Amino acid sequence: MASTGLLRPHQSRISLLQRVLDAGLILGTLYVATLLPRVDLTQEAVRDAYSMVGLLGVLTFTFVAEMSRLYTSWRGSTISAEILRAIWCWSLATLTLLVLGFATKTSVAYSRVAIVLWCAATPIGLSIIRIAVRQALRAARDRGYNKRIGAIVGSGPLAHQINKTLLDNASFG
Repeated sequence: MASTGLLRPHQSRISLLQRVLDAGLILGTLYVATLLPRVDLTQEAVRDAYSMVGLLGVLTFTFVAEMSRLYTSWRGSTISAEILRAIWCWSLATLTLLVLGFATKTSVAYSRVAIVLWCAATPIGLSIIRIAVRQALRAARDRGYNKRIGAIVGSGPLAHQINKTLLDNASFG
């Protein structure tokens, strides 16, 4: 059997991987959204405008995600709770970008179709990434990594309830 607790010291690396995947997804979905015929990326000004909104999107999302504690350990929580938090963070980031675009009168530089597509596709991608990371961590636990050993003191109804809860939730290790 593999050594236990192997993933625990790597929580910061897993969190860093999650941040990189999120940033790549945000930029990637914007790039795909700009492949529409209405967006002419051959013009340097248009390319720079979309690059700027992409970087602002990553920075805004990362800031909101840090403030919302999106990158903490979600072990023991449901995947839907993590996905809802990620969607909430993206919604706040999107709202911030829209307000900035309106306030600076730069929103006319962007294709509305491309921006709507970007804003709609990103939360789907964020959800898929979170599911994939959870599945990878679950596969590691199934192979014996990141297991925990514990003892339940007592034999009453509460001890049986704790035992059942631990056995029913593989994410506890």
